Amino acid sequence: MEVADEPMPRRRRFRRRYIFYGALILFVGLLAYVWFQRTQIADGFVRDELAKRDVRASYRIAKIGLKTQRIEDVVIGDPTRPDLTANWVEIDVVPNGLGARVARIRADGVRIYGKLTPNGLSFGEIDKFRDPSSTAPFSLPEIFATLTDARVRLATPYGNAGIKLVGQGNLANGFEGQVAAVTDGLSLGGCRAAQSTFFGDIAIQSGRPHLEGPLRSGGLACDGFSVGGTEQRLDVTFSDTLKSWTGKSEFTANGASASGYRAASVQGSIDFYGNARRNQIALNIAANGLRGPDLAARSAAFEGDLRLAQTAQGMRAVLTGDPQIRALRLSGSYLDPVDKASRSLGSTPLKPVLEKLAAAGRQALKSVDLSAGLEAVLGGKGEQYLRLSGLRADAASGAGARLVNDLRIVKARDGWRPQLDGEIRLAGGGLPQAVLDLKPSGGGFAGQLRLADY
Repeated sequence: MEVADEPMPRRRRFRRRYIFYGALILFVGLLAYVWFQRTQIADGFVRDELAKRDVRASYRIAKIGLKTQRIEDVVIGDPTRPDLTANWVEIDVVPNGLGARVARIRADGVRIYGKLTPNGLSFGEIDKFRDPSSTAPFSLPEIFATLTDARVRLATPYGNAGIKLVGQGNLANGFEGQVAAVTDGLSLGGCRAAQSTFFGDIAIQSGRPHLEGPLRSGGLACDGFSVGGTEQRLDVTFSDTLKSWTGKSEFTANGASASGYRAASVQGSIDFYGNARRNQIALNIAANGLRGPDLAARSAAFEGDLRLAQTAQGMRAVLTGDPQIRALRLSGSYLDPVDKASRSLGSTPLKPVLEKLAAAGRQALKSVDLSAGLEAVLGGKGEQYLRLSGLRADAASGAGARLVNDLRIVKARDGWRPQLDGEIRLAGGGLPQAVLDLKPSGGGFAGQLRLADY
């Protein structure tokens, strides 16, 4: 015999309903409490995180929303010398599993103060936000940022630089904007550059910032060498750690001077790559309007490579390439010893020979083209020297001279000393066909001159 189900007592149904409504009201109340206390809760969370990292900071929470949080009057670091300040920062967060992650940052009036050290860039208290157990070098974060009037001041061993940045995009891959930079003068390897400015575009791909735009400098001064104001089109890409770079530049300069010699203008291009300790530079340079105490030239050019290495003993430079000088005009005073010798010979048969030689020489010195191979090693520790190979002079008069062997000029304790062991051959343009065989002798040279019929 089946027994019908009895209906649940009315009191039990009401009791469960009351429990459900009570729990719902409690939950809503808790949410309301959390919502109205969200600023204090967020403030406590932020302060705990700052304390955990031992970061000094002050700020004012202006808005805490489900997605967007806004803080104002941000100061990180010592208040008297902060590492970062900002008028306001807005942060968008999105769900990430059981937690949340920062998706976007918008900021205004950001000021960051950093320095370049042997270990890379450091921004003081800001560095503490990195994982302390991580040995990874500096890298840009995977965050979409919108920056208006963001500025960075960097102190480096070479001088200080100020940077202003406006733009938006993923800081690690996709950021685009405009950048302005100014230096108060940079010093490197015994050279000092005057105040320089850069205004151009910045784009970041795969963590590598790329800059392109005009760079202007008030000039460059090295030991015994200087370059006037320059303007160049710079195209440079930095590594994702900002410790190395590669790029190219086309430039013009308002003159250059060295040891009493001057060029009216200089232009050319360079390709470079390196870091703070080593740099490789490919040079293609032309100069016009050369002047010196006893010479002038229409133009000069150099194509070659420059390697720079910072050592414990200073900067070591190795320069190799092919210098050329066009339409060189030398003072006739270079032939004064020949004139003097001619006058001392009186009416001897050698006098007309020397007079003819002096006349051909003066004609040749009016316009000469010079070319050679060059190797120069300067600075640092070790031998310092200049080496010229394949040196030749071709005059418009038809005269020519060839250096068969290399000419070395070596730095000694008492100055620079020339070293030559080889032949100089002369011919054409009224000069005799001759071979001058030189060998080192004491502090100079001794040799033998062989002349064809003249």
